Amino acid sequence: MTQPHCNSKRPATTAKRLQMVAVGRGSAPTVSLTKPSCRPRRESQSCAGLRRPSGSVRRKTTDSVGALSRPTATVLDPFGIGNVRSATPARAWATRTFTAATIALALVFTWPSVSLADQASPLDVGDRAIDFELPIVGGEGLISLSDEYKKGGVVVIVLRGYPGYHCPICTQQLGSLANRAQTLAQETHRVILVYPGEKTSLERRAKQFTGSRRLRDPLVVVRDDGMEMVEQWGLRWNARNETAYPATYIIDRNGRVRWKKVSKTHADRSSVQEILRELRKL
Repeated sequence: MTQPHCNSKRPATTAKRLQMVAVGRGSAPTVSLTKPSCRPRRESQSCAGLRRPSGSVRRKTTDSVGALSRPTATVLDPFGIGNVRSATPARAWATRTFTAATIALALVFTWPSVSLADQASPLDVGDRAIDFELPIVGGEGLISLSDEYKKGGVVVIVLRGYPGYHCPICTQQLGSLANRAQTLAQETHRVILVYPGEKTSLERRAKQFTGSRRLRDPLVVVRDDGMEMVEQWGLRWNARNETAYPATYIIDRNGRVRWKKVSKTHADRSSVQEILRELRKL
């Protein structure tokens, strides 16, 4: 008689089955009462259809020694970097860290940078010049723009100041103006050279810039501590090792901009000849 298979849908029973065992030829039959073997088959046999789906959270189990097996956890993988649905806690932590770092880098590279369009536009021809009072380098007192242009035309030249070093083009430009100071004095009342930079040690850096050169009228060098003036005039160069865009403005007696030249590079400065030509048009 064939032993029936254990069906998982069928609960185990305590009913006993009668089994006839023949002890020998001609002997009386012996009745044996035995329990049927109803042990559940392994997963690979009759209960194979009840396999645990992959990726599910497993409970902690113990082996024959009693040690806990390593738990697993379900982890989201939004960037598709690998199969981490059944990852160990260490790998899950690494995946979350990598995801957070990726998002942070994306924000850094897509964050809008500061450009000339994000700040005040430079003064244009016809605009009223924004007044300022700046300290004289190597001297006493302040220079007021409004006080100067009321006495005659004023040329305002914005240098790069001290962006971490002394700009050689600024030094050359100062030398050219100093050599033509007498000619400039015949065409304008004042030439103001603005030396911008961070407030710390700017006075010392400005004195190093002018050196032992003695500037004659109408030339005067002033400091823009903290770069407030270049910020107001829309000339602040927001970049590493930069301070201001080199620029030249001619201001008439009414405080209006009559001519300007703003450079977006270190070079392309206004020459003395250009300034004289525009001054003679006033």
